[in-house]
Parts: sequence; C-alpha cells; structure tokens
Amino acid sequence: MDEMGEPVTRGELKEILSEALQAHDGKFETALRAHGEQFHEALRAQDGKFEAALRAQGEHLRAELRAQGEQFQDALRAQGEQLREELRAHGEQFHKELRAQREDLREELRAQREDLRGALMAQSEQLTRNFQNGLEGVETRLLTAFADWARTHESRERGYLAHAQNSISQISVFNERLMTIEDRLAELERQFRQRPPQTN
Repeated sequence: MDEMGEPVTRGELKEILSEALQAHDGKFETALRAHGEQFHEALRAQDGKFEAALRAQGEHLRAELRAQGEQFQDALRAQGEQLREELRAHGEQFHKELRAQREDLREELRAQREDLRGALMAQSEQLTRNFQNGLEGVETRLLTAFADWARTHESRERGYLAHAQNSISQISVFNERLMTIEDRLAELERQFRQRPPQTN
C-alpha cells in the first residue's frame, strides 16, 4: 500500500525501485570515483614512502653485508692461519713418525738380512758337504771303473805287445832273408858280368 492506504501494483513497485536504484547508482559512482582518486593519491604517497624506505633498508643491508663480509673474511683468515699451524704441526709429527718407522724398518731389514745370510751360509755349507760327498763317491766309482778298464787295457796291451814283438821278429827274419837274397843276386850279377862273352 502507498501513503494513501491504496494498494501498490507490481508495475508501480518496479518503477519506484528503478528510480531508487538509478539515484543510488549515481551517488555510488560519484562516491567510487572520489574514493578511487583518494586511493590513488594514497597509493602514490605510500609508493614514494615505500621506495624511500626500501632505499634506506637497501643501504642499511649493504652496510651490514659489508660489515659481515669483512668479519667473515677476518674469521676465514684466522681459521686459515690456525689450519696452517695445525697442518704444520701434523706434518712435523707425521715426518717424525715416518722417520721412526723408517728406522724400525731398517732394523728389521738388517735383522732379516742377517738371518737370511746365516741361513744361506748354512745351506751353502750343507750343499758343499753334499757335493763333496757326492764327488768322493763319483771319484771312487770312476777310479774303480778306471782300474777295471786299466786291467783290461793292460792285458790287451800285453797281447798287442807280444803280437808286435812276434811281428818284429818275423820282419827281422824276413829282412835277413831279403838281404841274403840281395847279396846272392849281387854275386850272380857280378859273376855274369865277369864271364867272357861267347863267340859262335
């Protein structure tokens, strides 16, 4: 119903609502424009302040980083010097231990060399004795075999000598006979030459 108490139709209600919305939209747009401009102004002011704050913080961070970098470099230098000293100390200790171990190894090598030399000398003496014993046995066997061969060779030589003497005797007899024949032939030749020639 309206102010007079009469019922309001749907069409009238739509018109009233449309007029109210149009009036409200105009006011809302004006308010939005005003708020938008104020917001942009505030953003520009805040952006300037934010940039200035960022620059200040950046400079502060750079200064802190420089200071921390210098402190870090100083700490690194100190640690490097400390590590160098520790390495020098460890190196000297390591060299001392190496020298000690080298001396121990030399002593062990000397002892092992002496033991090896003694063992080699003992083995050499044993081998020499074994060789001498074997050589004496070989000499004995060789002398025994040579004695048997000498007896056999002596008997053969005696046979050869007897045969040679027999042959020499036969040759002497043959020479004597040959000389007798030669003398006889010489006598016959002499008689033949002395015979006077025969005449017919």
